[in-house]
Amino acid sequence: MIKDLPKRLSKQAAVIEAEGHLTAARLMNEAAHELTVMLDALKTAEKADQKAINCEDHEPDAAPESCEKCFPLADDARTKRWAALGISATKPTS
Repeated sequence: MIKDLPKRLSKQAAVIEAEGHLTAARLMNEAAHELTVMLDALKTAEKADQKAINCEDHEPDAAPESCEKCFPLADDARTKRWAALGISATKPTS
């Protein structure tokens, strides 16, 4: 499963580092970290979706951001997604 990939990469990086391949080990650890950030964003987005689906305070077709109860988690999911993609919240996207 993809959720186990960061841990597996980190373990393999330790083996590679022990063999003296420091650059490869560093790159694997960086990839493991980036996967962890991406997985956190996906998990938060799923929580936000589930909260919106079960929320009785807004219309079913309305965006979670339009609901006072759903907005904080939806905003957190968006911020984490942007971080995973390397998008700054202050610069416009094109």
